Amino acid sequence: MRAVDYSFARFTGAQLRAVGVDVVFRYLRGAGKAITKAELATLLGAGLEVVLCDEVLTTDATSGHAGGI
Repeated sequence: MRAVDYSFARFTGAQLRAVGVDVVFRYLRGAGKAITKAELATLLGAGLEVVLCDEVLTTDATSGHAGGI
């Protein structure tokens, strides 16, 4: 299984499949890096699994429970 995580780049499902990707990690929000409905559709249409992450700042992961709610 090959997975990728990207933010500002935009790939089609076909492009990712062509290089052997099976799983894509994408962001729910954030200026310029949030996944769009159209992008999600092309990824799912190519049979990719999509994991959505809610992170805006690189420090979000260190904010603990309070940051998660």
